[in-house]
This record gives sequence, structure tokens and C-alpha cells, in this order.
Amino acid sequence: MLVVWFAAQTGIWLALYVALLCAVAFDYYFLLPFHTLQIVGLQQWVAMISFLLSCLVVGRLAERARGQARQAEQRREDVERLYELSQEMMLQEDAAELVRDLPRLIERIFELDGVVLYVRDQDQFYSSTSDVPVNIQAGLRAMTQVHNPALAIPGGFTAMMLMLGCGRWARWD
Repeated sequence: MLVVWFAAQTGIWLALYVALLCAVAFDYYFLLPFHTLQIVGLQQWVAMISFLLSCLVVGRLAERARGQARQAEQRREDVERLYELSQEMMLQEDAAELVRDLPRLIERIFELDGVVLYVRDQDQFYSSTSDVPVNIQAGLRAMTQVHNPALAIPGGFTAMMLMLGCGRWARWD
């Protein structure tokens, strides 16, 4: 149980170290000759190796469960943020007002440094900050022309394309 606790709380490497210490203690207290660190006979070697392997497997499983719990928590937070965004969007009565306010809502809810919304049909930029740099504008326009879903823009920015409903079918050549 000690190995499982360490794997769940700290990670696999400390759990492996604890498993090794537990194996030494197992040899010292439970294998003949008692109170020595000698392993005599094939049966004691099998017992020691079985103990070590089971500690390693249990530690790895606990580490994996911890990782999955972290991912589940992240997904839960993402769903909560998306729900909050949808609630805020539904409170808007005017579509034009929603488009203007959407970058600020996304920035606040998702705790981002900045958000730029580019409406290609109107060639209009909406930003959570006061001004959209020219290089970002050019990058976003280029991204919509080549239908590249993600684009790195100079200055450490990453742009992601999100296409919302349109009145006609779009062709991706």
C-alpha cells in the first residue's frame, strides 16, 4: 500500500525507490535467514522478484490513474468554461453586439492574454485588446485564404481557425 500511495501522490520514480526499499525490508524481515540481506535458494529469489514486479506494476497503475484523474479534471474545467461562455453568449440580444463582445468574453473565461476574432465575410477584426497588430491581421487573412486550421504568427502567437455556420457549402481543396 505504501508504494501505491507514493505513486498516486508523487509519481513513479519515488514509488520505484520505495518499492526497492520495501523489497529490501521484505528480504530482511520475512525471508530466511531472518535479519540478513541474503537470499538463499530459488524459492526466495522467486518470492523477491515477484514482490518487486508486483510493486512496479501497482506503482505504474497508480501513476496512470493519477494522470487520468488530472486529464479528467482538465476536461471538467474546460466543459465548465464552455458552459459559462455559452451562458454569456445567450444573454446577448443582438448578434452584432455578441460579435464585438465575444473576444473579451473568451479572454476572461479562458484566462487568455488576448483574443482576436476575424470575420472574413466583413473583413473585420474584433479584439479583446484595443488594437490588432498588422502582422496578426495579415496572418489571419492568410490563414483563411489557404484554409490552414492552425498558423504560427511571428511574435509567439498561434492562430486557430474556427469556421462557424455559413449559408453555402465550403470547399476545401
